[in-house]
Amino acid sequence: MKFVETIKIRDGAICDLERHALRFAETSEKFFGVKNALLPDFKKLIPVRGGLFKARIVYGEKIERVEVLPYEFKRLNSLKLLEAEPFAYAYKSLERNRFEALYAQRGTCDEIIISINGRVCDTSYSNLAFFDGKRFWTPSTYLLNGTKRRKLLEKGKIFEREIKAADIKNFESVHLINAMIDIEDGVSVPVSEVF
Repeated sequence: MKFVETIKIRDGAICDLERHALRFAETSEKFFGVKNALLPDFKKLIPVRGGLFKARIVYGEKIERVEVLPYEFKRLNSLKLLEAEPFAYAYKSLERNRFEALYAQRGTCDEIIISINGRVCDTSYSNLAFFDGKRFWTPSTYLLNGTKRRKLLEKGKIFEREIKAADIKNFESVHLINAMIDIEDGVSVPVSEVF
């Protein structure tokens, strides 16, 4: 089984390295029995110039590939809500067939919102934060407890609750969050654009 860790590098600074190192170590220990697994030395990989970059580490028992590539935010116009059969994705695996099959059903929408048993989970590549005019709420029924989601919860920038598919209309907007995307980055749509 193969896993991936994605890390943001902004203007030469590695973002949230401790959280990624912890997830990398936990995954390596659970699946491969490797304790104290270390991420690669990013200082050798960081581009000299400024800007936003995505470091992508593919690993199994050992690190197999490391890529550092420029990153641009994907702008969204619409999201499609899709009800899915239950499935688990607690670890950031390269096995993404379920996500790909759901994403293929998006029609003319830019991205999907996955719902299981009527409860909102994630998109095909991010966690979610719903804005009600005062606070950001993230579904308690997530598929992957992403590093950004955990960070924002710990800092009190988002709050967790069950969000049913029928509740979406009660919010103002939905924002995508992951290791590369902060709420402030504006990767979001008004709930009127969720179909």
